[in-house]
Amino acid sequence: IRDAGIPIEWISLPDMRKLKDVPKGIVGFWQLNQIVKKKNVRIIHANSPPWFPIGHFVAKWNGIASAVSVQSRLEDRRVRQFFLSHADLIFTVSDSLRMLVENAGVPEGKTKTIYSSVDMAWFHPRGNGLEIRAKLGIVSGDFVVGCVANIAYYKGHDILIRAFEKILEKIPNVHCLFVGRDDSDFAQRMKALVHGLGLTRYGHFVGFHADTRPYIEAIDLLLLASRVAGAPVA
Repeated sequence: IRDAGIPIEWISLPDMRKLKDVPKGIVGFWQLNQIVKKKNVRIIHANSPPWFPIGHFVAKWNGIASAVSVQSRLEDRRVRQFFLSHADLIFTVSDSLRMLVENAGVPEGKTKTIYSSVDMAWFHPRGNGLEIRAKLGIVSGDFVVGCVANIAYYKGHDILIRAFEKILEKIPNVHCLFVGRDDSDFAQRMKALVHGLGLTRYGHFVGFHADTRPYIEAIDLLLLASRVAGAPVA
């Protein structure tokens, strides 16, 4: 965003899931309100529903439009909790999500589907992944299964690791490559699970990489075990 010449302001906002978040929400409201006035903002867009309430209230306080993006499934109670029906416009990444929020009470005229997209030319193969394989100690002839996703419960990494354990019982020359942010508590539990199952030699956590292409080229089979996905683009 900064490279595109778009100015950035940093503030901390709670996701307003719990009552204890209200005091922080008041502070966040004031901070965001100051930015809106300072920058003459004409619309506030929340990239995720939990952050929409504060953005919406600031928008209404200043007489400007509010919008929110929905990129994964929501329970009906969450649609109500996050005041989504009060948005001027809701963007969803799939028609199924659009119908979900409409069935939860959001008027049809407020929703718009904008499909997730991938620039396939950007992912055109540039190499064979041998450099990454060598760096990880994966020898020629070994098969690499990979998951490219930030390590979180809803992405189902625990499911993949349990399945990987069973695969190794049948095929001993298989490696599993995990590409994605791995600094959460859940990620630490997944690393501990791999270690506890004795799979450390075969399970590789490489963290977040803005450019995932070298790692995708090192993968023979890409897998996702997501418990929830609005419209996966893999």
